[in-house]
Amino acid sequence: MDELSAPGFVAVARAVGAVAAAHGLLVPSFRSPPRTPGVDRAVTRWPGGARVSVRRSGLGTPSVVEAMVEGVVVANGLGGAAAAALRPRLRSAAWTALDRPEPVLCRDAVPPDARAA
Repeated sequence: MDELSAPGFVAVARAVGAVAAAHGLLVPSFRSPPRTPGVDRAVTRWPGGARVSVRRSGLGTPSVVEAMVEGVVVANGLGGAAAAALRPRLRSAAWTALDRPEPVLCRDAVPPDARAA
């Protein structure tokens, strides 16, 4: 399993924070691991701020990146079209910061009709 290093975590946090700021959104702080045992991601909000805590140990890099992306979406209370439009930008920035291509998810490679079978 490809775990995200601490420097990689910082690079992703900076990259997704920059995208959030460019869109006029709240830029949360990031930490690892969450204080609550057994959770992969926790979002703590307070007036004017938020913290996204993500577990790195035992998770692959794609899972950690996805948790950080979703943390930004949740911290900003986004849903629907706004969240759907922001997620690809956050993911792209994260993988660019890691100097790696964004992985192709298996579920996206399977035609929808084949999933139901």
